[in-house]
Amino acid sequence: MKELAGSPPAGPRLWIIVTALVGVWALIGLQRFAPGFVAPFVIAEFGLTNTQWGVVTGALAFSWAFGALFAGALADRFGAKPTLIVAGLCSAMLGWMVSLVQSLFQLVGARLLLGAVEGAIWPAVTSAATALVRPENRGRIVSIIIASFLIVGVVIGAPLITTLGQSVGWRSAFAIVSVPLFILVVLLWLLLPRGSTGADADAHRAVGGWGTLLRNRNILLASLIAVCFISRIFIVTSFGALYLTDVHEVPLAAAGKMLGASLAGDVLGTLFFGWVADRTGHRKYLVVSLSFLAAICGAIYALAPVGTSAAALVATLFFFTFFSGGVIPLMLVIIPTESVPPAQAASAIGIANFAGEFFGAGLFPILGGIVGDLLGLRYTMLLGAIVVGLAALLGLALIDRRGPSIRLE
Repeated sequence: MKELAGSPPAGPRLWIIVTALVGVWALIGLQRFAPGFVAPFVIAEFGLTNTQWGVVTGALAFSWAFGALFAGALADRFGAKPTLIVAGLCSAMLGWMVSLVQSLFQLVGARLLLGAVEGAIWPAVTSAATALVRPENRGRIVSIIIASFLIVGVVIGAPLITTLGQSVGWRSAFAIVSVPLFILVVLLWLLLPRGSTGADADAHRAVGGWGTLLRNRNILLASLIAVCFISRIFIVTSFGALYLTDVHEVPLAAAGKMLGASLAGDVLGTLFFGWVADRTGHRKYLVVSLSFLAAICGAIYALAPVGTSAAALVATLFFFTFFSGGVIPLMLVIIPTESVPPAQAASAIGIANFAGEFFGAGLFPILGGIVGDLLGLRYTMLLGAIVVGLAALLGLALIDRRGPSIRLE
């Protein structure tokens, strides 16, 4: 990663910057999940079919993947700060523009553009954050950033956006969300050290491009494992309610409450195991053990016989997502960052996130639907456990190491 230059931030200024970085990513989570919360209003206004709405939601995942890939290279080449500021301002603007669309074509186009700039923010936010803190604190900081995406995007976002949608309309809800994002990006513009030039650009050219990164064992493995775990997220969220209602005959309202365990498990696992990774310093063995445990819990959840109590289903789902959540920050940020020279860190993050978004979020839900149609939804859930088990095997080939400190103070 191209390190930030200027006066190294310290004390309160450092933590204001880190808090603003967390806040930006939390609001991106709100923008990403908001359409699902106001879907009934949008579908009714435009007269969309379920397939058309699927296109609206799926389009963002594919453009997000490419945004993360190319922005990682840009952050290494020109610096994390300019990449973050440009992508952040564009995200705030495009989030507001979604409220102005007048047709399905405009809505899909706006979501495609929004996905590209939101994806671009991720490698810039995480590379800036990992440059600001010591290596022994990286796991916690990245875990907090990822957890904020879920907490604000879903836990707070679900009641907030639905309330705004009912009170002021779904268009105004999108416009309102863009305001705090714009403010935080401007704050980072003022506080983040400016990106340096010259020597860092030469360093970036010297270490090579994507071809060099893809020949790095850890980057390739981190990308494959990211696909496994992000596909698990979207399999559970896309088909979880159907699995509970159709296979276990759980009422829809109760199924929604039970699926809340999925989110709680992911958030708690991300935070707890990020701390464990920092305390132990081990990456590889944590990935392998957590993947193995998650696969067992996922298989038990998928194969639970009809009549299994709600408490047992919730418990197995919780631990499936709890153990899985601990792997996400390691695969998406920590291991890629520590496996390459600093001048390539953001590019490495971008590659792992491209793979996870394009294949895990974009293609695997389609595969899950095909499996469900051919074999039944029980096997769709089992697919999530199988790919996580595959991640445990892939993790055995990881090289366990920490990169050099790139802290700014």
